[in-house]
Amino acid sequence: MRVYENSVIRMIADVFAVSDFFQTGLLSGVWWYMCLAQIIVLLIPLIDSLCERLGMAVVPIGFLLPQFIPDSIHSKYGGSYLNYFLVILLAAACAKGDVLNN
Repeated sequence: MRVYENSVIRMIADVFAVSDFFQTGLLSGVWWYMCLAQIIVLLIPLIDSLCERLGMAVVPIGFLLPQFIPDSIHSKYGGSYLNYFLVILLAAACAKGDVLNN
């Protein structure tokens, strides 16, 4: 297909929903959020382990840190992934505090 530019690697990246992160072609432009969901699933345990080591001071640092990161992680269809970083921080804070188990 033209969207994959005759590359099997691009097709496999689209099948595993990471093609938007690597800026390769998407068969359907509305699937950008699947790549974001995988990034969120990978970052929440990482931030949770940082909360274990550094305490809840990670959350305010996490609010300030994206202000200094350039907009390099950008989705062609969904905008900047840094816009969703607040959701990742709040999810990690909820995981740390066992909010959903109460």
